[in-house]
Amino acid sequence: MMGVATGADLQWSNISAQFYGVDLEAGYTINDNWRVDAGLNYVRGERVNAPTGDSDLYRIAPLNGRAQVTYEQSGWMGAVEGIFYADQCDVAGYNGEQKTKGYYVA
Repeated sequence: MMGVATGADLQWSNISAQFYGVDLEAGYTINDNWRVDAGLNYVRGERVNAPTGDSDLYRIAPLNGRAQVTYEQSGWMGAVEGIFYADQCDVAGYNGEQKTKGYYVA
């Protein structure tokens, strides 16, 4: 049995757009056994001269990052990592993209 699609179909075409953002990574060795690492990512994508005034691009990830603490000794290692994603409010209204809440995983 085949499903039936609902809503408007997406049609692909080239558009003028601009992207900007930042991708940061950092690490610090506390001593011979402990290390802390972190990363932060942010990207913004906007249509240039959008006809409807809706300039946000589709499927752009929100601000997100991670932090990790690592312990290493005598050939073995253990780590704890946390990941977060902020709320995504800059969504493409031209195809009904939904805003999403942020979350974290530890």
